[in-house]
Order: sequence, then C-alpha cells, then structure tokens
Amino acid sequence: MIGIFIFNIYLSFSKKERSINYTYLEVSSVLLLVVFFVFHRLIPTVARFSFYYWIPMCYLIFSFSFQRGKVSVLLSNKMCFYLGEISFGFYLFHQLVLRYFLVINTKFLGIASDFVIAMVVFAISLVISHYSFVLFERPMNGYIKALKESKANTP
Repeated sequence: MIGIFIFNIYLSFSKKERSINYTYLEVSSVLLLVVFFVFHRLIPTVARFSFYYWIPMCYLIFSFSFQRGKVSVLLSNKMCFYLGEISFGFYLFHQLVLRYFLVINTKFLGIASDFVIAMVVFAISLVISHYSFVLFERPMNGYIKALKESKANTP
C-alpha cells in the first residue's frame, strides 16, 4: 500500500515540469534516515522493527526515484552498479563469512582490532559474492531467460 502511494506521488511529480533541486531531495532523504538512526535507541524495539523507518525510507525511495540528483549520478557509476549486481550474494554470504572468520580468528589469527576484522570479512564477502555472481547467478539468469523464451515460443 505504501509503495503504491509513493508511486502515485512520483507520477504526479514527474508529469508536471517542476523546478526541484533533486540533489537537495536526495541529500535530505539520507540525512533524515541518519537522524532516525541516531535516535533509534529511544524507540521501542517493536516499533523499530515495524513502522519506525517507514517515513525516512519512503522519502529515500521517492527522492532517488527521479535519478536526477548528483548523488544518483555518483551512485550510477559502473563500480556501484556492479556492487548492486552482487549485493544479493553479499547478503547471503556475509554472515557465514563473519561466523567462520571469527572462529578462525579466535583459534589461529588473534586479530584484536574490530576494524581490521570488519575489513577482512568485508573483502572476503565481496570476493565470494563476485564469484557467486559470475559462476552461478549470471549463468542461471541466462538459463532461466532462455527457458522462458523457449516456452513462450512453443505453441
């Protein structure tokens, strides 16, 4: 329901020529999310996990939907686009990498710095996500598209 509401607002804004500072929209939406995050400890956990972030996330989605601000341009470069492509693999693997790395670190490595641990886990997760995308996701996407096309072409 909220997504439909945001889309209708987006349509009404995009149909009319308006002098909107899209960069301001994007930056202010990120800042609003940061403000909500800073004060999240004052909000009951149930509210945080349900409706607390709706307002900043709706504003964020709305402001970036135009893709006309400088932040959108910055995020549209090839590297950011590729990181978006492999983000599902990152989501799937990062927790697994973190858990196993912490065990290995405790038994063998002894790295004390949380920052170094976070960077190593991040780097390993990125590499695994890249290979997952190249070796599994992209071939499976091609296979599924070919399968759909073959079914669509059969009478």
